[in-house]
Amino acid sequence: MILDTNVILRLLDGPDHPLYKQAAAILAEATIDGKRARVLDATIIEIAFVLRSQQTGYGLSTGEIAHTILELVDSADLDLERPSVIRKAAVDHRTTGFDFHDCYLAARARHDGERVGSLDGDLERLQR
Repeated sequence: MILDTNVILRLLDGPDHPLYKQAAAILAEATIDGKRARVLDATIIEIAFVLRSQQTGYGLSTGEIAHTILELVDSADLDLERPSVIRKAAVDHRTTGFDFHDCYLAARARHDGERVGSLDGDLERLQR
């Protein structure tokens, strides 16, 4: 089963969130018989965006976001699309403070043996 961003966020919110039990039930269903729940790269990027946003009520720092994403990468219940790319993006996000999406693009391009064509100076610095 592929998990949506809202399920992961409710799990991260913890048991005090009103939708936590529903999210936990979805994860339990996804991991029945030793399976792992799939999490797409796009979902991780969206999670980073939501966690960074003040408007969503999170407003986390780059360090806190990186820590959370690295915990997701290391979760025994989750099967990420490209865990090594997500790990590199999270580390770059923490160390540079650059946008997570930019860090992801640079990590993905490096992983795939490509470069990112961009007018964004941050991406150029990440690709050096």
